[in-house]
Amino acid sequence: MNDVKSVLRIGVPLFLLLSVLCSAIALPILAQQKKHRLNELSRQGAVQHQAQQQWRRLLLEQAALNAPRRIEQLAQVQLQMRIPSHEQVRKLMQ
Repeated sequence: MNDVKSVLRIGVPLFLLLSVLCSAIALPILAQQKKHRLNELSRQGAVQHQAQQQWRRLLLEQAALNAPRRIEQLAQVQLQMRIPSHEQVRKLMQ
């Protein structure tokens, strides 16, 4: 019985001491990892923002490029307009 008490008397404080030491060592390591992850998250957010801006520019460019095609299509379908052949083109002035 005395052996169990002496083991507990030494073991429990030793366990608590080791727990505190492990926590003290782990805390700065985890804080550094958190800092690195937050920096990476911030960098990825900036990359995402740039990608979204480029996507918006591409959508605007696509809309601008489709506008003449749409007008030409409407002219051909609704107004039955067509591009004249080479023989149909006449010079008005020389």
